[in-house]
Amino acid sequence: MAMRFEVPQFIDIKDKIFGPFTLAQFIFLAGGLGLGYAIIRLVPTILRWPLALVPAVFGLALAFYKVNGRPFAMMVQAFFIYLFASKLFIWQQRTERLGANKPKETKKKKKEPEPEVVAPMTNDRLRDLAWNLDILEDDD
Repeated sequence: MAMRFEVPQFIDIKDKIFGPFTLAQFIFLAGGLGLGYAIIRLVPTILRWPLALVPAVFGLALAFYKVNGRPFAMMVQAFFIYLFASKLFIWQQRTERLGANKPKETKKKKKEPEPEVVAPMTNDRLRDLAWNLDILEDDD
């Protein structure tokens, strides 16, 4: 007698909590439209509608607009991460990879050979491996 289990289908579809809207869509809509309504009530007549339209449209975009199949909220999140993240990029020229000739040196310096580091040979393979990977310093 085999027991049968139902495998969940459509697990990537979010639950509709507030009518046809998911919880995130409802929060974006309520926040954008609520802020727009507050601006209409508090701002003088001339600037009222243009200023109220900005948060309302932004809330609608957060709730429904998709960029390349991804929610607009993810694009806004990526924008702020990029805005506040470190932007230190270090460039190193790789002439061999680009197919260009190597720059010619005017003075040829005779390079001294670097001394070879010889790994100590012990019976402990893990210690030898750690020493070769520069994980463990030789305490001897």
